[in-house]
Amino acid sequence: MKTIILVDDEIFARKGLLALIPWHALGYEIIGEADDGEEALKLIDQLRPDVVVTDIRMPVMDGLKLISTVRERAGNKPKFIIISGYSDFKYAQLAVRFGVQDFILKPIDEDEMMLALNRIKALLEKEQSELEASRIELDAPLLDKWSSGKVDEEELEASARAFGIQPEDEYCCILIERNNIGFGREREITALEQMGAFKRMFHDAIAPERKAMIFDIGLSTFGLLSASGKPSGSAEEWESFAGKLLWTSPQEVRANLRIYIGKPGLGAAGVAESYRTAKEAVQYKYALDGQSVISYDQVSQEQLSYKQTDAKLSAELMEYIEEANEPAMMAAIDKLFDTFRQERFAPESVQASIAQCVLGITKIVREIEGNENDLVSLKAMMQWNKEPMTLSGVKNMIVAFVMEGAAYITDKRKNRAKGSIQKVKQYIETHFHENMSLKSISKTFYMNPVYLGQLFKKTYGAYFNDYLLEIRIQEAKKLLRQTDLKVYEVAERVGFCNPDYFVTQFEKVEHKTPTEYKNSLLTKN
Repeated sequence: MKTIILVDDEIFARKGLLALIPWHALGYEIIGEADDGEEALKLIDQLRPDVVVTDIRMPVMDGLKLISTVRERAGNKPKFIIISGYSDFKYAQLAVRFGVQDFILKPIDEDEMMLALNRIKALLEKEQSELEASRIELDAPLLDKWSSGKVDEEELEASARAFGIQPEDEYCCILIERNNIGFGREREITALEQMGAFKRMFHDAIAPERKAMIFDIGLSTFGLLSASGKPSGSAEEWESFAGKLLWTSPQEVRANLRIYIGKPGLGAAGVAESYRTAKEAVQYKYALDGQSVISYDQVSQEQLSYKQTDAKLSAELMEYIEEANEPAMMAAIDKLFDTFRQERFAPESVQASIAQCVLGITKIVREIEGNENDLVSLKAMMQWNKEPMTLSGVKNMIVAFVMEGAAYITDKRKNRAKGSIQKVKQYIETHFHENMSLKSISKTFYMNPVYLGQLFKKTYGAYFNDYLLEIRIQEAKKLLRQTDLKVYEVAERVGFCNPDYFVTQFEKVEHKTPTEYKNSLLTKN
């Protein structure tokens, strides 16, 4: 599907054109509209359409100025169709000079417009076919083989000649990595489509100056092997070149792009060495977090750390998670990621540290009889290193996981405590006639007596002893009403060893003695 934007200061003219032409049937998708040339220029930079249909006379910037501006600038150069209510020959002359594909007068004839769109589509497909045919693509496994040192010089030179690599030319391998694309099948499909566009965009940006060979490395990474011709002897020149490539990319994805520059070298051997050193530069992506362009020349004197994070920091983070102490959790995570940067952690060490954190949380979840698979963010945490991620992207993921884990642990603990206190209440109601105290019952349920007392009061709004007394007195009243048991016998039945104490407690609750209570029943008619 070819993409197209419409530019006309008359909204009804744009909407009419939208309704007039069967765009999808012709293989086009309208991806934007603009009121004037200045707005259209921004859309062209942002959306990179294949075709622009524009009026001539518009405020701010007219159609011809828009076309000439686009033609003079580097980057995307869409095909143009001019629509105009003016048949002045000078407009047609300028349109031809600017390389406009068609000049169509208003009111627009549907058949004429469809013929123009079909011609442009055929032209675009022909250009794309020629571009694909001229583009040389290397194979990443082949470059791995070259850089492994397991290929003899004769075989290396023969393979290089097949790709047009000249012994006297300088080559530099540049790896371009798009980070933080996410996970899942839909994300993969989107990433594949976008990476195809990226490769074409970077190739087109290089092609006018030098030959570039493109090769895939993964879903989100590809390589450029670029030739500068004669040796430059300057790493800065290649870094500058990579910086220009970065600024060629769309602004919305630029922050997540990382470009790694290998050591430039001559001929096939130089290609192999440049590829190897570009991959080595990738290892510094976390140590130099925030840098969009990382060159081997920059990192060759740097040392990476291969170690685990401080055990004390990990233990503190787990404690804060169990306590659901959000400020302390965030401070510990900040400290963890600062350590990655300051101590130049290698990717393997970052992965090991993150895995340690994930395992720590899942262990706590299991200990409180939870299920770690209930954590929605666990799946992403288990596969985050399968696709490129910036350190800030990894941090966002671990923060989300820690926050979800802490909330889950807190909720599970509350539910477990709620279940336990309900069992305590049932036990009291069943065993109230036995010798019972807060201390004895806390031993039965393996709970701290102070914590049990606080939890009981919070849950049921009464202190343990008051609740037990209420249960016993109510049962005593029932026995006094329904039986001829003596007071001391009733006291024994409801859990009082001392009859006098029973009488005192009964009177405290009912404001009369057990005997008075029973006699009051006899006086009622």
